[in-house]
Parts: sequence; C-alpha cells; structure tokens
Amino acid sequence: MIYEDLSCIFVRVPRTGTISIRILFNTFANTVNVYSGDESTHLKDPHLTLSEIKNLIFSDSKYERFREKYDSMFKFGFVRNPFDRIVSLYHYLKKGCSIDNLHFKDFNDFIENYYSQFDYWSWFDKKIQQVEWVEGCDFIGKFENLENDVCFICKKLGIPENNIHLCKVNESNHYCYSEYYNQKSIEFVYKKERKTIEKFGYAFESKKFDAIQLS
Repeated sequence: MIYEDLSCIFVRVPRTGTISIRILFNTFANTVNVYSGDESTHLKDPHLTLSEIKNLIFSDSKYERFREKYDSMFKFGFVRNPFDRIVSLYHYLKKGCSIDNLHFKDFNDFIENYYSQFDYWSWFDKKIQQVEWVEGCDFIGKFENLENDVCFICKKLGIPENNIHLCKVNESNHYCYSEYYNQKSIEFVYKKERKTIEKFGYAFESKKFDAIQLS
C-alpha cells in the first residue's frame, strides 16, 4: 500500500494490526492500493511483500509515477510473534471468513492441515516467513509494541502526535496463544517461521512446555 502524500509504502503482513494502521494513515494521505491478481475479483492480493510491490511499480504502468521516487520512499511493515499470529489467524477464519472447505476439529488440526487448503486464499500466508515479507523495509515494527512503533513512524513522516489514534479492528478474543499448542504444533510453527523467530527474538513462552527443545 502506498501513501502518496506521505511518500511511504506500507507492507501489510496479515494479522499484525494492518487494518488499524491503514485506517489511521488513510486520514492523512491519499492511498494507492497496490494489487496483484485480478482487481475485479476476490482473488486480488492486497498483502504483497515489499519485493512484490517493487516489482509491480517497475512493471505495471498504473504505478509508473512512483518509479523515480521509489528509493527515497519510507518503507515500513510489522511482524508478530508467529505462535501468537497463527492463533489469531485461526480465530479470524473461525469467526466467519467465507472460505469453503475449511473445517477443523481444533487448533492443532488446523495447524496440521491448513497448508493443503490454503492455495485458494494464499494471501493469508504465501508460504513464506514474515521476515521475507518485510525484507528491505526501512523500519520493521512489532505488533507487541504497536502503539509506540506507530508513533515512531508518524513522527518520521511528520504526523502530529496528537492526531495519532489507533482503533482496534478485527480483534480475535481468545486465550493466551500458548494454551492452544501441543508439542507437534509448536515444532511445526518453529520450523515454518524459524528465521522470523530468530531475527526478532521471539519465543514460545509457556511453563507448560519448558522441556521442549526446538532446533
């Protein structure tokens, strides 16, 4: 997503507070949605990696005006503890996202099976790690520090502090993420998001699973 008036690019990693951030920035700048896929259908993908956004800017005439200024634009995105993020995604899908043939007995069944059923809605996951989504960004915030990191971005872009109000949208109410996991699902998520976990210092925090060795 490009905020033309602020000369910045927002990389939208799903379930990291993106809608709250988007609503805030929409009040300050003209928005240019950068999509891949068919914009006339639900198959369009609004959650592009920075690399995908750059490729579209330099290959699609719709975004030609951003080519000269691309290098100077401020690029930012957010990441989230992968163990927590996938629990959030699970509840988001359960809450009523209209995806056919997604039926899971519980969270751990979801973890074991959702890859094979996500080809249709690949923008939720892209089968890549969060760290790959935001690679090349000038600033990478954390969902766990959302308000402070958004304030830093706003200051960088010249948005007055008294105008910063984050609303909460699409929140999923659930227990602490650690309550949902078994040993197999912990190891699964760790292997899937190992680079993100190690780069941003994330961990699975639970006394219940202190003995599990992740490697």
